[in-house]
Amino acid sequence: MSLWIRHGIVISPGDRPQVFSPGRVLVDGERIARVEADIDELPTDDIETIDASGCVVFPGQVLLHTHCYGYPARGMSPLGAPSHSFLDILRRVWWPLDRALTLPAIGLAARLYLWELLRHGITCAFDHHASYGAIQGSLREIAAAFAEVGLRGSTCFEVSCRCGAKAAEAALEENLQFIREVAPRFGVAPFIGLHASFTLSDSILSRVASLSEDLGVGVHAHLCEGPTDRRLSGISPVRRFARFGLLNEKSIFAHGVDLGQAEYALLAESGATLVLNPRSNLKNAVGLPSVRGLAQAGVRLALGNDGFGSSLCAEAQTAAGTLAIGAGDPGFGWNLLESILFKNNPEIVGRFLGKKLGVIEQGAAADIAIFPYHPPTPVEATNILAHYLFGFGTMPAREVIINGKMRMQNGLPVDFRPEECAAQARYIFPGVWQKRSLRGFRVP
Repeated sequence: MSLWIRHGIVISPGDRPQVFSPGRVLVDGERIARVEADIDELPTDDIETIDASGCVVFPGQVLLHTHCYGYPARGMSPLGAPSHSFLDILRRVWWPLDRALTLPAIGLAARLYLWELLRHGITCAFDHHASYGAIQGSLREIAAAFAEVGLRGSTCFEVSCRCGAKAAEAALEENLQFIREVAPRFGVAPFIGLHASFTLSDSILSRVASLSEDLGVGVHAHLCEGPTDRRLSGISPVRRFARFGLLNEKSIFAHGVDLGQAEYALLAESGATLVLNPRSNLKNAVGLPSVRGLAQAGVRLALGNDGFGSSLCAEAQTAAGTLAIGAGDPGFGWNLLESILFKNNPEIVGRFLGKKLGVIEQGAAADIAIFPYHPPTPVEATNILAHYLFGFGTMPAREVIINGKMRMQNGLPVDFRPEECAAQARYIFPGVWQKRSLRGFRVP
């Protein structure tokens, strides 16, 4: 597909931020062919044109850690007594839900959640899945949802011993079959998924380490999401993952709330990515990571949402506040957040997918979101983050293009019917709620 996007404010953040106001972008196939000021007329030709007058033209955003499977929890009541600890939340909310999921519920959850991400201008998401009541074939369902809605990304199954050794082996096998047979066909980034250290035995970690090396893939895991992980592991989870060779540049770890200075150094030396998820950390009352310490140590940082909502902008707004309060310095965090959001996220994902993401420039992937936004002040290369956080990033996108294909037009999905999925979900999800049980979970 060849397409001109014209008359909008074209913003390209990243290492070399640029703003064209007005600007125009030529999409040619899967890539961006031209980006320039829109100050003269173009020769008349047969290329389709989108009029972006009164809009911002921005790169599709990248989400590094999320959970599609949590979507059916919307409106769901927890089981048992109220939860007063992180372990309570796992045992009474998330573990019973994932064990009650069915393959149809998994597919619907992924389609509906990815559609919500798309509406917010997110064009790539790294999913972390669990469904111990429906393991085999679950990742294929999610990959099919990525293809149907149109997002780029990744998915993996969260290996855990909380439902027993046989279930952990089945979860590992689901990862392996997906990596070998399914992921290449759908073009998603391959990982072996892991839950936190405290639900993983040495034997399963040893198997994961061997297979990870053989397949040349990293792990996508939860790490030190509060003090529970360290307390129940009986050892530093960072050192434990390092001992098994899982701390490396191919791996992604989420949270990193309960870390010490020596562990910062280990993470930095390994080249692994640590994904911040501030809204989830606040809601679960597990604390917040020392982002200043992590950044000073040179840890590669990214931003995710742990499945909490579908707006990366809302997550970034919370991150701005938590960075400042964590450092005790209202001046801290702005430049760091801009770097994480507009440079680290797309560069990290681009490395795994082999694409240049997060910029609007010649040769980059044609992943573009168009937002209706009339800026009240000039948009310049030095104030992109402010206009994103408090302006167009808070709005639903009007159009979204991914890999050169129109995925949303005039606010509506292309070749996808979310209302039909939602109607099915209203029938299927309550049945999932009824299947939940508090029994049968264990911590090694």
